[in-house]
Amino acid sequence: MTPRRSALAALASLATGAAQAVATSHPDARLIAACIEHGRALDACNALPPEVDLEDGVPAFDRYTAACSTITTTSATTMEGIIAKSRACMRESAGTSDRDDPFAGTFASGWAHGVLRDLLRLHAEGGA
Repeated sequence: MTPRRSALAALASLATGAAQAVATSHPDARLIAACIEHGRALDACNALPPEVDLEDGVPAFDRYTAACSTITTTSATTMEGIIAKSRACMRESAGTSDRDDPFAGTFASGWAHGVLRDLLRLHAEGGA
């Protein structure tokens, strides 16, 4: 391994360790991790050839649906969680062409409502 690759590998290892430490201690760790996984799994699904049946045991689709389920059922309790959920919501709706309702037919429809609910609750609790 070249010195540059070694340095990059060391930095990646440090970043991964730091992210894992935050992920286990942050109140919205599970939600934030699901939002990150949502983006990765969505990219992986979008990269698949069109003839692939996503319902036929495709690991990327399984990860995508698991992340969507967690995002749907988990309320954000911090601004970081609200931001992560908002980004996932925007990412989920990015491929729609409905200008009147960009969230129509996507998980983002429910997530948008959840983000607003979480934000208002956090504000009422004095956290925002």
